[in-house]
Amino acid sequence: MLYNIVLFFILISAALSEHCEGLCAYSQGYWKNHNKYSKPSQNRPWPNAAEDLDLCGTTRLDWMSISPVKGDPHTILAHQWIAAYNNLAEGRCTSGQNDAIFELVFAQATVLVEDCVLANANPKTLKDTQAGRQMIQYASLLEQYNAQGLSSPHCPDDTTVPPPPPATTDCGARVNCRFVEICEFENPPNCDNNGGGNGDDTCTGGCTYTIGYWMNPNGNNGKPTLAERDAAAAAMTVCGVTGSAILDSAETTKWWQVGRQLTAVRLNIALAGACTFNELTEAIAGAQNILDKYCGDKVIPKPSEDWDALIGFATTLEAFNSGAVGPGHCP
Repeated sequence: MLYNIVLFFILISAALSEHCEGLCAYSQGYWKNHNKYSKPSQNRPWPNAAEDLDLCGTTRLDWMSISPVKGDPHTILAHQWIAAYNNLAEGRCTSGQNDAIFELVFAQATVLVEDCVLANANPKTLKDTQAGRQMIQYASLLEQYNAQGLSSPHCPDDTTVPPPPPATTDCGARVNCRFVEICEFENPPNCDNNGGGNGDDTCTGGCTYTIGYWMNPNGNNGKPTLAERDAAAAAMTVCGVTGSAILDSAETTKWWQVGRQLTAVRLNIALAGACTFNELTEAIAGAQNILDKYCGDKVIPKPSEDWDALIGFATTLEAFNSGAVGPGHCP
């Protein structure tokens, strides 16, 4: 199993070695020091006001200042994932014809980094698990993109604040239109305004919270409370397991990870009034059907068609919960 994982990452790294022509990428160190709270010479707001977006109860900017104690795989991945998000959100190129491969890498890393059970796991124990090893591998790939010129040319990490990306950035062709909402133009090709290619541009109602919030809802400033979550999630079952039980479980297999994203989507619709669109509706139904097939041991076979399909559905669910597609993240 470990041999297959290592081989997978070697092949991915080789596939992404083709350089693209476009905006260069910045390292995680650059983004840590350049943000809307920095001194004037380094004041450079992150795209989508991402400094303040929640990641398992901590803002993304605060994550950048957390040291990976005992080589914590989650913190290591979080640093590189946040930098990659910022680079991608500004339209900084990936790898030309291998865009789809990079989208897969980023989607897989997103599922891991937004799993708050993994975020709160003992670092020493996590390092010895398959999820921990995958985190380190994904972090390595994202670091190569952010700081070492893999796929995208690397920007010098100086203190000069660069101008905004040009308005002609063509990010509309990305897989699942994952980053369409941060494109600088109004009508990206092949995408609607909600990150889907289904032509539905009416999803503007409500807002969304990440799975990190739904795992520990505080109810501050009118946000949904834990009691409200539990009441609504009681009817959101997968294989007879309630939504609250899925969110609170310490299990880390893909079945449970996607189950948490699916529950978060349903809570966002029910309690945050988040609107829906065709691609999301299909992802909800598709994820539910696949999870229902594996009620016994709750393990999705890999490799398999179900595994590949579930990753695609999970990408849409995560994008909706994080505010990248749909009505946007709740303030």
